[in-house]
Amino acid sequence: MGIMDGMYETQASITSMLSCTEAEQVSRVTQLLEEKRNREREIKSLNEKLCVCQTKEVMDECKASGGNLAVVDLGDVDMGYMTMLSTSVLEKSEGGDTLVLLFVGGEDGSDEGSFLLVGNKEIVDTVGKKLAELFGGRGGGRNGKFQGKGTKIRSAMPDVKKFLVDEINA
Repeated sequence: MGIMDGMYETQASITSMLSCTEAEQVSRVTQLLEEKRNREREIKSLNEKLCVCQTKEVMDECKASGGNLAVVDLGDVDMGYMTMLSTSVLEKSEGGDTLVLLFVGGEDGSDEGSFLLVGNKEIVDTVGKKLAELFGGRGGGRNGKFQGKGTKIRSAMPDVKKFLVDEINA
């Protein structure tokens, strides 16, 4: 197959995927990119609204545990959302310097995922590596923030929570 034949097949495939003529391809791609940017702005706005609601839930979880710990499975969220939520909770919390937050996330039904541990610098910096081990993974961080990934994110939650309670109360 020659170069021109390959280019023709590529052009035909693009025309078919975009459901337009060759002459309309640039405007169609421009339209699709604009729609994508609009969706991303809408998702960001919805995440910010969701974060406001979840901030209250996380603060309630802290109060229920004695005021300084929340361990929350956020479901299928990314690290960006976990960071946004942790920042919101720490900003609104009265005991922010003693607070420890652990958020986990991953595809629903899967034991693999990511985690974010934030809060009291001394505790977070001390327990981060052990937490990563308990989650069957790895991670890193400093200055009161430790993040990582693991293969036992959900199945290790009871052990992780007990470990954190013991460390905080030590």
